[in-house]
Amino acid sequence: MKSKCLFLFFIPLITLLSSCSQDTYSYTDGMNDERVAIESFIKQSGFIVLDEYPENGIFKENEFVRLDNGVYLHVSDPGDGIPPAYGSTVSSVAKGRVLYRGVLGYPAELGDTGQFNGFLSDESTVKWPLVFEYKENMSYSEDYVFLGEGYVSALKYVGNGSSVSLIVPFAAGSQVQKNHLVPIYFEKVEFKGKWMAF
Repeated sequence: MKSKCLFLFFIPLITLLSSCSQDTYSYTDGMNDERVAIESFIKQSGFIVLDEYPENGIFKENEFVRLDNGVYLHVSDPGDGIPPAYGSTVSSVAKGRVLYRGVLGYPAELGDTGQFNGFLSDESTVKWPLVFEYKENMSYSEDYVFLGEGYVSALKYVGNGSSVSLIVPFAAGSQVQKNHLVPIYFEKVEFKGKWMAF
């Protein structure tokens, strides 16, 4: 009797697994879609991607630099210019949008439009400001919607009171970005806090 029950259990499972087609959306498909979406967004926005970070640290209005982790960075205001040391407490507010509706749709945390504005203090999806400890391990449990390697990578280049724009691909993004395979354009991110210098 037990073997019949197990057999009956495995038949639907085997059928389900064998019915999976080659038409499924893969991580590679997501990477390709993302690359096209980011390149198209950069072109449509009239952004210029620099080959390296400006030596004087000054960006023109439409200039971005692509960092080693794939994040595009534009510094509007470097703040005091002193990057925080690991262990510093950072407070951040941002506004922006998901660059395209992923195969799973927009992340539920970002609503139906994929847009967000922490400057309006809309706490329905995320508690603003984001307060986190800056650390070498870019895994952030304080917020899974935005915080990740890409969001905090600007802190290597700017100081307290800074303002930046970012294009964060999902591979360097938050847990939500990775789950939905979507890049996010952070039109404006402000960093403030009580931090120690390197």
